[in-house]
Amino acid sequence: AQLRAKPLAERMRPRALDELLGQAEAINQLLQRAIETDEIPSLLLWGPPGCGKTSFAHVISQLTRRTFRSISAAKANVEAVRAELSRAESTLKLTGTRSILFVDEIHRFSKVQQDALLMDVERGIITLIGATTENPSFSVNNAIISRCRLLVFEKLQTDALVAALRRALQTDVALGDVDADDEVLHALAVAADGDARVALNALELAANGAAVSSSAVCDTASLPCDASTANGASALAVCDTPLSLGQGEEGASQLATQQKQQQQDLANANQHDLLPSSDLNAAPRADSKSARRRISMADVASAVQQRALYDRDGEYHYDLISAVHKSLRGGDADAALYYVTRMLTGGEEPRYVTRRLIRFAAEDVGLADPQALPQALAADQAVDAIGMPEAGVCIAQAVVYLALAPKSCAVYRAYNDAMKACREEAHAGVPMHIRNAPTKMMKGLGYSKGYKYNPSAGYSRGCEEGYLPAELSGRTFFDPHDVEPADSHARAPAVPLRWPQPAESLGV
Repeated sequence: AQLRAKPLAERMRPRALDELLGQAEAINQLLQRAIETDEIPSLLLWGPPGCGKTSFAHVISQLTRRTFRSISAAKANVEAVRAELSRAESTLKLTGTRSILFVDEIHRFSKVQQDALLMDVERGIITLIGATTENPSFSVNNAIISRCRLLVFEKLQTDALVAALRRALQTDVALGDVDADDEVLHALAVAADGDARVALNALELAANGAAVSSSAVCDTASLPCDASTANGASALAVCDTPLSLGQGEEGASQLATQQKQQQQDLANANQHDLLPSSDLNAAPRADSKSARRRISMADVASAVQQRALYDRDGEYHYDLISAVHKSLRGGDADAALYYVTRMLTGGEEPRYVTRRLIRFAAEDVGLADPQALPQALAADQAVDAIGMPEAGVCIAQAVVYLALAPKSCAVYRAYNDAMKACREEAHAGVPMHIRNAPTKMMKGLGYSKGYKYNPSAGYSRGCEEGYLPAELSGRTFFDPHDVEPADSHARAPAVPLRWPQPAESLGV
């Protein structure tokens, strides 16, 4: 049948709002009333893959009395968009029926394509429903955002995914002879990490590879077949065929062949491939005495794929690296290590991570622990020397070290203040006594006159004339007291830093 050729995730599309799982906050009562009264405003659906954005649009297409059209931004060009808008305007003029245009992956539209929608959305020719996995602030025109209500779809929780998987086992005809323990469904849900599409398709793949847990003759009383119809007679004929059992491997092979043939014949006889969850009791189920397939944990391991739940060019990339920095700055070694590992296992370039660690060592640890920067540099060199995955533990060591190290932004802030002075203030001349004097003429002009060689003066600090230009006399950029108190951090520096005091700097 045509439906059976579709993936399980497509066959299990919700048909009513109450079948949408895990998005109660986004689909609140106000929006539900708008859908029930067919007064749906233009919407922008934002959420991760497999969280229900397209399914939500599919439910609206089933409930609305308006003309519902959908296009994919990955395929449609400007001409296709304008054709849909022209069709919607013609429909409104001829029949008085408004149109809903669903644009999947709207973030893939160029600015010109998005602008083409504005006028008709403004005039009410179409109600726009756009779905995107990217942050609309960066991927959708502000003019579109201002005309739509933003719905944020969250990643589905494990319980919601388990419920979706259980419903698929109970309602999909192709899975009518499949059983799975709660442990198996939970494992599938965890592996899918919030993506219902991945979870359902993995369930279908695992079911296809599942072994028969028991064997018996098919019970015709349990099948929703009517012998008075052609399909019913065909199905009954299949069920009346006993399963002949042989001995040993030959018998097992013969049994598997017969079962496969009978399941195929029964599938060809059935014309209703998918029942909505509201018709749960009417779903065709094989009798408990029948040969049934049971999904094992081994089937799950074979069906699920390692997913790179991470986009190096997307918002998630910046969310994770932000979490790394903030966890390190807050001294949480466990959180920092977790987020770094998430990035590395997701496919992040290791040198990107180590470059950020180097920067953090200088910016947030600084002179509070002078060994922090060598630790970060060593991790970067380890990636170059031995590569991944061996260098992963070197990166982990640097992460933990930086998280536990005392913190000081003194150098970072001093550098920023110095940059601001250099960019915004007039460049003052270098004091004469510290200028270079390589020639007699320059010495005659007073270059380097009065300079005191500090090592010959007992390594004294400072001088009467000072080192800054006269225009900046008394200016301070570096604050030696800008450091985390010694009793507040988890680990003291390997060599306690001796901050020079103002009096010491004058040699007093």
